[in-house]
Amino acid sequence: MNNIPYARIDKAGKRRQPLAEHGRNVAAFMRNTCESAGLSAIGELTGLVHDLGKACSRWQIYLFDPDPPETVPHARAAAQWFWIRYRSQTDYFGQVTARIITIAIYGHHAGLPDIISPDGQRQFFLSLLEDSPAQDAIVNMEQFLKDAVGLEHIDALFDEAIIQWKSLFDRLMAGVPLSTQLNAKANYLMMLVGLTARYLYACLIDADRFDAACWEEEKKADYPEPYTDLWDALIPIFEANLEKKSVEQAKRAAPGIHNYRRKISEQCREFAAHGSGVYRLYAPTGSGKCLSSLRYALHHAALHKKKRILFVIPYLTVLDQNAKEIRGILGDPDDLILELHSNIIPDEENDKSKEEKLPKLRTERLESPIVITTVVQLLNTLFLGRAQSARRLQALADAVLIIDEAQALPAYCISLFNVAMTFLSMACNTTVLLCTATQPTFAQTAYPLRLSEPTDLVEDYEEAFHAFSRTQIINLCKPGGHTCAEIAALAAEQCATHGSALVVMNTKRGVRRVYEALSAMETGYTLYYLTTELCAAHRLETVEKIRCGLDGDPPVPLIVISTSLIEFGMDLSFGCAIRSFAGEDSLVQVSGRCNRHGEQVRRPVILLRCSEENIGRLSELIRATTSMDRVLSDWKGREEELLSPEAIQQYYLSYFKESERVLNWPVSEAPLQGQTLCDYLGVNRKALDEKPILEPPMLPHQSFRTAGEKFYVIHDNTTGVIVPWEKGESLIVELGGASEVEKKKKLLRQAQRYTVSLYQNKFAELLERKAIFLIEEVDAYALRPELYHEVFGVTLSPNGNPDDYMF
Repeated sequence: MNNIPYARIDKAGKRRQPLAEHGRNVAAFMRNTCESAGLSAIGELTGLVHDLGKACSRWQIYLFDPDPPETVPHARAAAQWFWIRYRSQTDYFGQVTARIITIAIYGHHAGLPDIISPDGQRQFFLSLLEDSPAQDAIVNMEQFLKDAVGLEHIDALFDEAIIQWKSLFDRLMAGVPLSTQLNAKANYLMMLVGLTARYLYACLIDADRFDAACWEEEKKADYPEPYTDLWDALIPIFEANLEKKSVEQAKRAAPGIHNYRRKISEQCREFAAHGSGVYRLYAPTGSGKCLSSLRYALHHAALHKKKRILFVIPYLTVLDQNAKEIRGILGDPDDLILELHSNIIPDEENDKSKEEKLPKLRTERLESPIVITTVVQLLNTLFLGRAQSARRLQALADAVLIIDEAQALPAYCISLFNVAMTFLSMACNTTVLLCTATQPTFAQTAYPLRLSEPTDLVEDYEEAFHAFSRTQIINLCKPGGHTCAEIAALAAEQCATHGSALVVMNTKRGVRRVYEALSAMETGYTLYYLTTELCAAHRLETVEKIRCGLDGDPPVPLIVISTSLIEFGMDLSFGCAIRSFAGEDSLVQVSGRCNRHGEQVRRPVILLRCSEENIGRLSELIRATTSMDRVLSDWKGREEELLSPEAIQQYYLSYFKESERVLNWPVSEAPLQGQTLCDYLGVNRKALDEKPILEPPMLPHQSFRTAGEKFYVIHDNTTGVIVPWEKGESLIVELGGASEVEKKKKLLRQAQRYTVSLYQNKFAELLERKAIFLIEEVDAYALRPELYHEVFGVTLSPNGNPDDYMF
């Protein structure tokens, strides 16, 4: 064995990183990041011992063998040493401290394990004792620690770690809302404990791989400084541009609406003085929530020294629009804003064959001061069983987290989301802001969201609702519904009367059929087609054409046929709107695209059912329409109040009751039926009951791995495919010839705007027909030029025939 244990060597075998240096670097990084949760000693201790298994002579031999016969794991040996040394704690807090550190050490290459498997048969901590390291390995590890930092220092850190964990646990207990159902309180608390373990694991992954990447690239391993001084520089730029925008908006908005927009924005700025917590921005559609929330975030971050601001958006189309608006209002600072949404960048799987040769492309981290991302990415960060996703959790600490269009969360993620937001607020000093025009009743579920007091940035929403009342709801639902041809004829009629029309359908097939029917009518109106079959850049250009047509002098008569993507984040104002029957939130959102600035007297928003849309497999939409039917029945004759806060609250109470059985993320596969991810990530009672053990049930017993494998936000995984639309074509060529890491990363980020996400069955079909190909240099897929249609986007036929390919 070498006298100096090493953590890694370069391919030529000349450069070597001493294990002690790596351990010190990771410990320093972790002490810094874990401080946000008050866990600095726990972070430092975990960093010092995480790679202890590399000190074993067997691993050192493996490291220097140019052709080793097998991989020699090191994380398990380190976890075993730590568990053997500290497992015999006499108090609860000592036991939990030992466990969460052991879990993080073990999982930093293999992923978080099942502490107990759902069937109760596999027990992680017992397995660590069954094949403990050989005596010579223990001697190697302890001698290394004695030489590197001293065992006394390790023990002292552990004692300090127990104190820190007790302090955090007290905060977590206080974080369980009083309204939590009695039978869910223990589970809620244990889910918070489990998220603490995941947070420590995330900090370790990030620190470990960041140091490895710095060493490989021969850069000094300095952890990036937080951006706490940046906010004061951005605020004057923002305020000046906001005032310019306000002056422009005043020219086209009714005075009452314009004044209320300013009032809401001012209230958001003033509310920034409140400390960290979970708050709501409950404001009508068209009231300027995006910029008002950014104003709050900038001032709050400056006052409370927050590390970064993250915008979390439900749909890519909203992200496109909001990102453009945010960049513009801040002066287009490309180096300050990261858009994280596309899945064209390869996932970081647990590839053990490469665990000592970390690919440089995997150094992607949330380093930017402003991050614009999606709900999918956020929830994956919190719950998905992939290292790359979990790694980003550390970046959510001590930040401002803005959840835009909070009502768009999938019902089965509500309980997990509520607990996670409570964790970030209570444990990580994160400020969470829920933005929506249709505020869901998150605080009235089995696992309620813990809201801070005062809760609302806007005090007088009822008054604001009346000020923003600009439309007339017309219920044209009839038995049997309307055909797509009838909807097209109605849209043409309304466009003739009101100058422009927006038609929003529930399915892409519905959009295509209405578009085709209108095309066949030869009305002379300009038609626009919008679905996610178009890449983001293409959609943005289409929306800009629509905006120019609507704002023209004179306005261009036009009809837009779209999926629900147009209902969020689009500053467009149509003369009328037609909505295929959906939930209250959809009705409110589409109304926000009609007479948006109060330019005219009330304009019609027509609600109808389409007989040609099959929603039989869209379970969330079925629950939404069932709840909306109840609202329509109860508010019959009062349709002018369908957009009121009272109607919205009634809808969500009905919707959550209708969704009650799915809110906790039920598992449908045998033999796990009847259990939920909330069970797996909480007390895990059923697993404990399957094979009782002598340990107290309130110790961490989560089935982390199983929950991570089962979790998803969108049921069918998608794969991003770069499309050859305009600049996308040259990006595909450049990616194919790129060799430098930084250039690849830059090109991949640019390519996100030219990417379409395809469900796996469609992706497989295109792959089989050789319609897409792999860009091996970056492990990303691209579409062949002839298969991207100027109107319809991705297609399987060069002429865009809808019968050839329909999503």
